[in-house]
Amino acid sequence: MTFRMKGVTMDELSKKLKELIVQGNVMRIMVKKDDCILINIPVCAGVVGMLIFTYESLAVIIASLVAGCNVYIVNKDEEIIDVKELLNTVKDNIMT
Repeated sequence: MTFRMKGVTMDELSKKLKELIVQGNVMRIMVKKDDCILINIPVCAGVVGMLIFTYESLAVIIASLVAGCNVYIVNKDEEIIDVKELLNTVKDNIMT
C-alpha cells in the first residue's frame, strides 16, 4: 500500500527529507567576533536548537548582533554568506 499526499508518495517525501538533512549537516552557521570564531555548528543543529530553545536562541542572536558579532552561513562549496549583508540587501529591495 502506497500513501500519497497531494501527488507525492511517502518514499519521495522520505528521500527529500534525507537530502535536506544531509544538506543541513553540510551547511554551517558561524558566529565570529573579530578573528575569533564563537560558534560553528551545522544548520540542522541550529534549527533543532531554535525549535527547542526558541526564546533563548533569539536572545543569543540579538546579543551577538548587539555585541558586534558577525553571523555567517557557510555552504557546502565553502562559500561564506554574510547574514547582515543579506538582510541589508533584502531590506533595500523591499524599500525600492
